[in-house]
Amino acid sequence: MVFWVALRVSLETTTNGFHSPHSFCCQPGRPESRREVEFLVDSGCFYTMVPRTILEEIGVDPVMEQTFTLANGDEIRRQVGLVYLFYKDRPGGSLVIFAEEGDQTLLGVLGLESMGYKLDPVKGDLEPIKLLV
Repeated sequence: MVFWVALRVSLETTTNGFHSPHSFCCQPGRPESRREVEFLVDSGCFYTMVPRTILEEIGVDPVMEQTFTLANGDEIRRQVGLVYLFYKDRPGGSLVIFAEEGDQTLLGVLGLESMGYKLDPVKGDLEPIKLLV
């Protein structure tokens, strides 16, 4: 079973250079279950991380557990599930890491590109990309 994470992006530059969109998470077919989430869009991060509490609230189940290397070289072990991401008129499916307390909520490149977007750091916005097969 796969679930939706719908994004309403309002990008702002932060002190660490990331951009933070205010976003919504919800289960497909249950828009009343949506939750607002603030992501940092990180073009150096491959995976998307959403707090475990939110993923559990909207019914996302873990499908595996993996070890990830952080930017500082530390390793963490986290559960991973599947979600659909949605921004404007473009949906995309992505793996999502179940973020634990202290983890940053991130929208990574895999999620962005699955929806057909990339981060434009000059404009501070998401822009459509040319989709290649």
